[in-house]
Amino acid sequence: MKIIRDENNWSQDFVAEKLGMSQAAYSKLESGQTKLTFDRAIQLSKVYDIEPEYFFSDDSKFIHYGKDNSFGPINKNTNYYRDDTFKDIFEKLLAEKDLRIEEYSQTIKDLKQELEVANKRVEDFLSKLKDKL
Repeated sequence: MKIIRDENNWSQDFVAEKLGMSQAAYSKLESGQTKLTFDRAIQLSKVYDIEPEYFFSDDSKFIHYGKDNSFGPINKNTNYYRDDTFKDIFEKLLAEKDLRIEEYSQTIKDLKQELEVANKRVEDFLSKLKDKL
C-alpha cells in the first residue's frame, strides 16, 4: 500500500481521511500491524483506483512492508491470510459479477423493447404522413 500511496504522492493523512479512519490506524494497516479485511480492500481499491484482488494476489506487483521493515511481494505469508479467505473473496467477486451480468442482461432486454416501441411509432408516423401526402 505504501508504494501505491507514494506513487500518487499522497500522505497517510490524506488516504486515512478518504477511508474515514485516523492516520495512526492507517499506518498500522499499511505496515501490516492490522489485518487487511476484504471490506477495507474494497475501500482501498476505490481510493487507489485498482482492483481489490491486487491486495491479495501472490503475483502482485505491489510490495508489502512487514513489521520488521522487511519488504517483498504481497502473498499469503505476508498478509496472514488462510486459503479459505481467498475462496470467500473470490466467491464474493464471482457473485457480484453474476449479479452485474443479470442486471446488464435485463437492461439490454428493456432497451430492445423500448427500441421496438420506438420503431413502431416511427412506422405509424410515416404511414400517417404518407396517407396525408
